[in-house]
Amino acid sequence: MDADESGNTHVAQRKTRRSGMWHYRDPFGDEQGPFSLELLDGWNKQGYFDDDFRVWRAGQSSDSAILLKDALRLKR
Repeated sequence: MDADESGNTHVAQRKTRRSGMWHYRDPFGDEQGPFSLELLDGWNKQGYFDDDFRVWRAGQSSDSAILLKDALRLKR
């Protein structure tokens, strides 16, 4: 790995730490995650989630779930 690749890796790690890791409940009621907001955003853009899809931060209860679209605003 060269210095440029190493720098890009560190930037990605900082973004992931800042936005955190998130969980969600699948259609079967099972908890899934943790996933980065970047990954969830990609899946969302591919149409995998409804508008009312909710996520919550790793380390928190599902009672604290917020809409994915609101979580994605935190990323920006």
